[in-house]
Amino acid sequence: MDPHENAPTANARAAAESAKHAATAAGLAEIDAKKAAACDLVAKIHEGEAIVPKAFNPWDGGQASGERLESRVSQAMEEIRGWSAAAFRSAALQPESDEAGRRFIEHGAMCYANCFLRIQRALGAALTPP
Repeated sequence: MDPHENAPTANARAAAESAKHAATAAGLAEIDAKKAAACDLVAKIHEGEAIVPKAFNPWDGGQASGERLESRVSQAMEEIRGWSAAAFRSAALQPESDEAGRRFIEHGAMCYANCFLRIQRALGAALTPP
């Protein structure tokens, strides 16, 4: 360690060198390891401060991640709604003589519908824009 270099700087430089050697040994293209290691320093956490991964941080470009999640949840909700509708259609096609079968299928359809409503209620506040 250079006598004029402080410990965090020396640690960051050592981490950068280590990452560079590991990348070379693995046959990866050379990377600017100093940039990669610079964000791996100790940070002081202040009271009330939120610690959020970059992918989920809307203030740091993470909004797209939230939009993808909202899109996937919407797709899942539509699929569950489709299952419920298909089960109700299937129940309607059951012969009148098979009351137990029709009720069983209707029960499944109601389970899907309730699942949809519970998920919608749970995520309702999270999915509405601020």
